[in-house]
Amino acid sequence: MAKSINTQSSLLISLPNEVIELILYSESIDYITLTRLCLVCRRLNTIISSNKIWYMQTRRRWRIWHHCGREIRLKQSDILDLAGVTEWKDVFMNRLIREQTVNSFLDKISHDYLLLDKDNGLVDDSKIENSNLLLGQDYLMETLRELISDEDCDRNLSRKFYASSVYSYFKWKQLLFSLNFVFGEDSSSFCNTMEHISIWLDRWMNPTEDLEYFDYSREFDSMADRAKLQLTDGASEWDIITAIDRVMFTEDGYRVNDNFYSHKNSYLHNVLRTKKGIYITLSVIFQAVASRLGLVLFPVSFPRCFALGYQENASETVGVSPSNRTQFIVFVEGNRVRKVSEQELSILDINQNTLENLSSIGTVTARMLANISLNLIDKESHDSVEECLSYIKSTELLLIFIPQIDRSISQSLFNAYLNLNYNTNKCLNDSGDSYHIQTSFERSTDDIFIEIHTRLPTTAPHVKEYPIGIIVRLNSNNHYGVVCKWSTGPVLSSCIYGVLMDDNRREILYCVHDITPCLSPLETRRINNPLIGKYFSHFNGLYYQPIPIMRKLYPDDEAYMHSLFSNFAEVEFVSEQTI
Repeated sequence: MAKSINTQSSLLISLPNEVIELILYSESIDYITLTRLCLVCRRLNTIISSNKIWYMQTRRRWRIWHHCGREIRLKQSDILDLAGVTEWKDVFMNRLIREQTVNSFLDKISHDYLLLDKDNGLVDDSKIENSNLLLGQDYLMETLRELISDEDCDRNLSRKFYASSVYSYFKWKQLLFSLNFVFGEDSSSFCNTMEHISIWLDRWMNPTEDLEYFDYSREFDSMADRAKLQLTDGASEWDIITAIDRVMFTEDGYRVNDNFYSHKNSYLHNVLRTKKGIYITLSVIFQAVASRLGLVLFPVSFPRCFALGYQENASETVGVSPSNRTQFIVFVEGNRVRKVSEQELSILDINQNTLENLSSIGTVTARMLANISLNLIDKESHDSVEECLSYIKSTELLLIFIPQIDRSISQSLFNAYLNLNYNTNKCLNDSGDSYHIQTSFERSTDDIFIEIHTRLPTTAPHVKEYPIGIIVRLNSNNHYGVVCKWSTGPVLSSCIYGVLMDDNRREILYCVHDITPCLSPLETRRINNPLIGKYFSHFNGLYYQPIPIMRKLYPDDEAYMHSLFSNFAEVEFVSEQTI
């Protein structure tokens, strides 16, 4: 394939840019072919030299090169040298050094970082900023993603946990930077601001979707090109709006989602894929297309509907000006737009100050966030922990970053936020002689902190201590977990155990004597809990190996664990250094 492309470069030049990009993403194209194609013409050189194509090619080749054995890797390096192509080798060797730096840093964190009860497991900012991780920014995020998604589930748990923490830190830094960039834009570029905010919000609320490479602009550009074909010279603002209306709603089938109160309607990538959204996200798309056709539309956050405004002679005026006549369009029946009539405008009694407030960037962003938060609050129950975390993220941004929001709305959201904390609490163990715990989402992180509410039993039989790392089963509901901490109670004669539950959530159950240890290979199992790596380095098939700092906190548990599993000598106690 690469050879045919190289020999028929004239055919390649005649293709549209989008088609060329798809071809160049092929795994069959090597560095030499790309280099030769760069020499064919300036247009190909511009396309190939884009960061996206070079990055994708490096990414693919790195995976092949990185996952092969060391001997094969050295042979491949020799082949690259003989071929005179040292660029790939230099990139890979540099990246390998960065990966080793990242791994060393994560190992140091897992060895030295004190795990206090109040600690949420996130790495201290100063530890990252003062490290040499920042030297590897080019490949840092992908290296962390590879560690997080490592297929080997039983080993390097601690490294994966802290990789996730560092990854979250840098994502947070990136998003804060983009937030400041968007909110600090000059008002002259306001026509693009709603598009930028929607993309930023989409990426922030959906970190697992990997939307960094989602091409939002391609859909907007395509719609604008098709709408432009329907316009003639001297087209009016309404002519442009009508053309966009025809392309967006008639040709492409965009419409208001029947499931109007789903929070997913507020995520731009989801609306572009499904062609279904709510008025504000449809307005974002409509405005983005209009801006590409030279028409300035500005958002207007009316109380009961979201509209777009424009002014006569908009091509000569940017933003909202009292000297020009303002018109408004709204979406009706879910699949078309219409003008707001003069009678409706007289009832609204809009003055210049009101219009500026309704169109302010803070008001519009607050409404986007409120749609997500309120739609999640209104649900009787949340389908997944991701929905709860999405609610927390949107509400946090709404309460912290948007000071322009109405105080009554802010207060009602905050009250609903507190209610959600209590309403989603789970009584994992409500028996009369055990501890009853509640979990709440901690504000400012996606972690969970524990509130312990003790219900002291009248009698407390002595229970032999179980070491950290042992798999246990709850007698009350047969759920499984792993002991991650224990302490002797101040009143009880038994131990209080902190158990990471097998529920794929960040929850710890604190209990007294309602657990039974699993002491055979038939009973033990892997525990799915995001906090596993905070306390344990790997799973050896019978129990979890604590990280070094936990072994220091519980020095006698290692020997005790050996005695419990003395009948299973084939399972060795693997040290941290062998990982």
